[in-house]
Amino acid sequence: MSNSYSHRRKRGSRAKRLVLLIVCEGETEKLYFERLRPEVRWVASLNIEIPQTKERDPLNLVKYAQKLSSENGYSITHGDQIWLVFDMDEPRRVRKAVREAKKYKYNVALSIPSVELWYLLHYEYLTTSMDSRTVEKRLKHHLPHYKKTDPEIPSKIRDRRDIALENAKKLLKFHEMQNRDVYEEEANPLTHIFELVEFIINH
Repeated sequence: MSNSYSHRRKRGSRAKRLVLLIVCEGETEKLYFERLRPEVRWVASLNIEIPQTKERDPLNLVKYAQKLSSENGYSITHGDQIWLVFDMDEPRRVRKAVREAKKYKYNVALSIPSVELWYLLHYEYLTTSMDSRTVEKRLKHHLPHYKKTDPEIPSKIRDRRDIALENAKKLLKFHEMQNRDVYEEEANPLTHIFELVEFIINH
C-alpha cells in the first residue's frame, strides 16, 4: 500500500464508518485528491492509490482495484466506495475498462481528453473538442507555471472550485443534450471528476 491511510478490514466484521478507495492513473490526480483529504470526515479511511507498475492503463486500474478490494476486505455491498480516475487515452481500452468497472459497481471519473480539463474548468467553460496538449496550453494562460507534479496547484485553484463544478455540470448536460455517450471520445471535452469531488465534499 502507499503512504495513504490504509484500513484493512477483518473478514466477517463491519466498521462503523466506510472506506473510500480512489485508484488513480497518475501523480497529477493523486496530488489533487490528497489535498481533499482534510474534507473527508465521513469515512473510516481514504486510500488514494497508484498501481506500482508501468502498466497503468484503465483496464489495469480496474484489476488493481479488485486486488486491493480483495486484500483489504472492501465491500461495495456494505457501502464502501471505489473510484477509478483516468484519462481518455486509448478509446477501446477505456471502453472495456468502463464496462468492467460497472460490472463490479466501481465508479469511474473519466476525463476527456485529460485531467487538466478539470483544472481548466476552474477558469473557463468551453465545448470545443481538444487534445490533451491543447488543454494544457489553455490552462497555462491561467496558470503560467503549471506542471503536472506541482503539489501547490490544488491549493492555487481551491477558491474557484464552485466555478469548476458548475462548468463541469453544464458541460455534461451539453453532451447529454447532444445524445452523446458521456464515456466515449465523442463527448470531448468532458470530465467526471466533479462527481467524485461532489461526493467527497457533500457527505
